[in-house]
Amino acid sequence: MDRWQEKRILILGTTYPTYSSKYTENVCTGGLEDLSYRMVRLHPVPLRYLDGSHRFHAFQWIVVKTMQLENDPRPESLRIDPHSIILEELISDHSKRRRYVENSPHMCLSVEELMAKISPRRADAVREGQITFVSRDGTNQIAILIDGQKTIVGIVVYPYLD
Repeated sequence: MDRWQEKRILILGTTYPTYSSKYTENVCTGGLEDLSYRMVRLHPVPLRYLDGSHRFHAFQWIVVKTMQLENDPRPESLRIDPHSIILEELISDHSKRRRYVENSPHMCLSVEELMAKISPRRADAVREGQITFVSRDGTNQIAILIDGQKTIVGIVVYPYLD
């Protein structure tokens, strides 16, 4: 039975590259599944080593083969087949970008609401630096909060003030 499933995902952004003996250089990538807008974590992604026809950008739709990571219990964590990436529309309209994120079930209306979603027993596991800004386009920032077990708790969009 083939464990790979084809999914359409809107890329939100990537982390800074990390190095490992197993994957060389890779990035963790955040995205939203098409239709459900459920947040997903794509890892490992060899972004710098992808052929130009497979190299995606923030707020670009891709179609890719994915599978659940074997040793990762987080439901949002997916492995991708980097050679299966098909690039689709790049969303440049900032209001359209915001609408996609606001339709996510992980969406919160404020950072306070985002922090309140953490269970009291895990609240002390959230430290500074675990809110990752995946988009800062001059108008808005999108923050993703992960808890101490690296599970996505929620996302929030708020005005970017320079």
